[in-house]
Amino acid sequence: ICSIDRAGRYTAANAASEAILGYSPDDLIGSHFVEHIAPEDADTVRETLQKTTAERLPPPFETTMINKNGSLVYTLWSVKVSAEEPI
Repeated sequence: ICSIDRAGRYTAANAASEAILGYSPDDLIGSHFVEHIAPEDADTVRETLQKTTAERLPPPFETTMINKNGSLVYTLWSVKVSAEEPI
């Protein structure tokens, strides 16, 4: 579970990020999400998030992320727009 701001930077991350991606929440916060997305998925994820609004949420989608050790991690994303922190 994480939060990403409109610029695409992590503003919060769950401690499980370390078990899944090898990065602690502190490692992720402030970095751009695309740094951790497999290159072949980056454009699709970026476009999906850019089109997302509170009224128009995408269905859950799969994307491949890159673990700190370089291995690929297959993830399922669901997106929610926060009134306090809109994407």
